[in-house]
Amino acid sequence: MGKVDPSGGYRKESGLARAVLGPHFWCWSSAPDELLRRWSQLELWPEVPEVLARLRYKGFRIGVVTNCSRELGLAAIHNVEQHTGRGFRFDAAMTAEDSGFYKPHRVAYESILAEMDVGAGDVLFVAGSAGDVQGATDAGMKVVWHNRVGLA
Repeated sequence: MGKVDPSGGYRKESGLARAVLGPHFWCWSSAPDELLRRWSQLELWPEVPEVLARLRYKGFRIGVVTNCSRELGLAAIHNVEQHTGRGFRFDAAMTAEDSGFYKPHRVAYESILAEMDVGAGDVLFVAGSAGDVQGATDAGMKVVWHNRVGLA
């Protein structure tokens, strides 16, 4: 796990979940550990498997940019791939640990471009948060915000 430093750079640090979540789960001291233990079992939004399958069928390449460590990011990605079925695999994944930066730092987004060998102008970034909108835009990508939880 890592934490954000003032430059936006990734720094490996164990125990981050407990340090960040612990104060917010005062009545359940095991909550941070339980979250990490079940990270690969997080439920997808119901439409995700069908949307990913349709995009793949139409020939789109699909990558993931996540603020997770490599271990947690790959566990979550594998979970999505398994639930999507039909042999679905992401074309690329970029974790904060791999890029060296957390979103919304532009390098986090630019790193997936190099991994997928595409230009920013050829990408549509589907943002799950307002921070992603600015970060992906700063990296030169077209962005749509899937404001699933109504954060505006």
